[in-house]
Amino acid sequence: MKSKTISLMQLAKCLILLFSLHLFQVANAQDIKQLESKLKKAKTKPEEASLLNGIGLKYREAGKLDEAIDFHYKALDIFESLAEQEGQAETYNYLGTAFWRKNDYEQAIQYYTLALQIREQQGKRDDKARILNNLGLASQSLGDYNTSLEYYYRALGVWYQEDSKSEIATTLNHIGNVYLNRNTPDSAEIYYKKALIMRESMTDTLGIASTLNNLATLYKNQNNFTKAVNFLEQSIALLKETNQFDQLASNYNNLGGVYWQNKEYKKALENYLQALEMREQTGDKKVIASTMNNIGLIYKDLGNYEKALEYYELSLKEYQQMGDRFLEADALNFIGGVYWQSGDYRKALEVYRRSFSMRDQVGDPKYVARSHTNLALVYRSLGERDSALMEYQKGLTIYKELGDQKNAASMLNNIGTLHKVFKEDDLAVQYFKMALEMRTEINDRSGVANSSLNLGSIYVGKNKHSEAIVLFNNALIISRELKFQDLEKDVLYALAKAHAGKKEFELAYSYFEEYSKIKDKMMSGESIKKIADMQIRYESEKKERELQKTNIQLVQQKDKNKRQRNLIFTGVSILILISIFSLLIVQQNKRVTHANELLALKNQEIIQQKEEISAQRDAIEDQKNEITKQRDIAERQRDQITEQKQKITDSIEYASRIQAAVLPPESLINQVLNKYFIMFRPRDIVSGDFYWMRKVNNKSVVTVVDCTGHGVPGAFMSMLGTSLLTEIIDKGNFTDAADILNKLREKVKYALHQTADYIESTTDGMDCALCIIDYDNNKLQFAGANNPLYLIRNDELIEYDGDRMPIGVHLLVEDNFTNHSIDLIKNDMLYIFSDGFYDQFGGDKGRKMFTRNFKQILVDIHAMDIEIQHKEIEARFDQWKGSTRQIDDVLVVGIQIT
Repeated sequence: MKSKTISLMQLAKCLILLFSLHLFQVANAQDIKQLESKLKKAKTKPEEASLLNGIGLKYREAGKLDEAIDFHYKALDIFESLAEQEGQAETYNYLGTAFWRKNDYEQAIQYYTLALQIREQQGKRDDKARILNNLGLASQSLGDYNTSLEYYYRALGVWYQEDSKSEIATTLNHIGNVYLNRNTPDSAEIYYKKALIMRESMTDTLGIASTLNNLATLYKNQNNFTKAVNFLEQSIALLKETNQFDQLASNYNNLGGVYWQNKEYKKALENYLQALEMREQTGDKKVIASTMNNIGLIYKDLGNYEKALEYYELSLKEYQQMGDRFLEADALNFIGGVYWQSGDYRKALEVYRRSFSMRDQVGDPKYVARSHTNLALVYRSLGERDSALMEYQKGLTIYKELGDQKNAASMLNNIGTLHKVFKEDDLAVQYFKMALEMRTEINDRSGVANSSLNLGSIYVGKNKHSEAIVLFNNALIISRELKFQDLEKDVLYALAKAHAGKKEFELAYSYFEEYSKIKDKMMSGESIKKIADMQIRYESEKKERELQKTNIQLVQQKDKNKRQRNLIFTGVSILILISIFSLLIVQQNKRVTHANELLALKNQEIIQQKEEISAQRDAIEDQKNEITKQRDIAERQRDQITEQKQKITDSIEYASRIQAAVLPPESLINQVLNKYFIMFRPRDIVSGDFYWMRKVNNKSVVTVVDCTGHGVPGAFMSMLGTSLLTEIIDKGNFTDAADILNKLREKVKYALHQTADYIESTTDGMDCALCIIDYDNNKLQFAGANNPLYLIRNDELIEYDGDRMPIGVHLLVEDNFTNHSIDLIKNDMLYIFSDGFYDQFGGDKGRKMFTRNFKQILVDIHAMDIEIQHKEIEARFDQWKGSTRQIDDVLVVGIQIT
């Protein structure tokens, strides 16, 4: 990066901030120790509870949310035992904020609501309004925008009565954010500007900068990039006058996002690098990883998938180390996008599923809906029409429930495109019309243009050229207003085709000429050179940034040497330093020369690809004639397929009998377990889920395994898993539950010829929960591969997480599995299971059950007799599923300790 991008004054401020952060961390640790010391000397229960809350707040400031929640719960127990409402309300509010920061929004709302009830009874207006704002934030995070607005408006009324300008401005800004999320930009702009006027009247520099940033986001969403850049630059200028380098870095990051959306990659990269350098000064890993994601996004857009994956995987490791499953799911989503864009659909599907599973557990419906969209896109690319349609419908349902019309319309458009791809034109027209109507209603201009283009293309295929031209002309006006060249190019081509269909060849030729000009401009060698130049520029700037750090160290060493050595040695050191710089310059020149040679080769390849594309266009016409011939052949093959299908079904049914014979018989299970139930429901005739158990050295080994795939592929994997487990256990050369999984992983990888190269290996494998129960000593060992163990004791569910890696090859570095040792007591209930139960769609709204509902079912039934539990869990599943198709194999094993 060039030295002028950050001034000496800014660097000094960054260093001061870094030192301040260090002091804060030290002071925070000291504060906790001091509070803990006071806690030991507390003379009264209220004093003890207040100190517990104080420690909780310190842990929250340090980002240790689980520890914070634990201390707040201890404080709450005391306040509730004393019936002390003031302390209860305060603690409820602390708990709400801790859960909100953990992205557990429903739990946050529960505690905020309890705090609000007490504050309303007490008549404390300020505290009530603050809690209302907190409820608004939690509801907004959950995607419940209508409820969020109700809370904000109630808070706003209180702040106006109290004449608190700063709180009025904050709440106005919150309301603007809700309208922005609901895609009602006019309302968002009104509230942002009200907040801006209020903050300017108070000369609130940070508040003004924050609102300017929000306005920039608003205009970026409307593709008004000039205004967005202007507001961000104003915000940056204000923040440079303060010591808020974290916010300044965030604004540079946002500015990079505006340039990226406008496809000004060079400027985007400059601002991302500026943000990255400032964030590295603060040492905040979360925002550093976020900026790495943005740089990865640029590489993905440039088609440099290897480099994009490098940055995404770096950020993924950071998020995993932080234990942030929400952001970990996001990083996986980015990685899945790279695989999809590069055409590796199977790997994209696997990674998208992992991301979906995490988002599902976190429970944020907006992100769950986005994962459904991604999964649908991969299924569509794989030609799996029904699976793609199911995912789109699930996403649509969520967006409708959230009142998110913009994304709901987008999903309708996606479904229309899916039907179009599979030649279901009447259905495609139906969905494109619904999408167009909704987008028109909410004034989504770019969406209207896209749906008009899609609908018009169907009309052209039906020879309704006049209706198509009306839609295309509307789309052309919008694409030019928004300066969307990609869209304009597609619309011009569609207009040329429509007018040609009407025999209006002069108009058709005119539109085709315009289309060709834009296409040539976008595909020109000059554009490719600029992109390639930017790639080299980034590498050079990165190396220069590292060199600057090295230079600082060399200068420091030089100063030290001046005090310790005589003039002769100093002169020699300078000569050596000059020689090193000379060598670096020569090497850099060589790398630049080599890069230029690579560019020349790349341009030659692009020219060749353009010629191949032209040849392929001609070949398409020949393929159309061939398709007609193939149709007749297909009809003859259809009858053959029907006969073959019956034979295959008969074979699979026979295979199911073999698979059932391999599962442990009831007589063996009764020898291994005392009281138990097994709910086993394959989705198809044969299953990818299986259970296995054995009595070894008077200990019971029991495991539930979820293999990759359903049906026949899953059944093959289950047979392999059964065989390998039998081999490992019967040899008896294992030390604990984790050791069994480690050995099983090695054998699976060997059997499937999986190597350390994840990209080159098959991605088949298993998720597993394995227990070793020592009934004599009431001990349990547990190890899990992606799957957990639930233990319910005294009406409390305790979750023991499995390791986040499969039995098989893993995308990241493989560690040994973790062995959990647990003391058991009489009447403990253990549950191990696959994901099929809580992944099932159903209920009144046709949504997934999710783990939280599954846990509640287990808590509800755990005290029942074991046989009644079995019947009840079967009934609960059937009730939830209703008439919805079962989407996965289902396996739940319950074990009661006697």
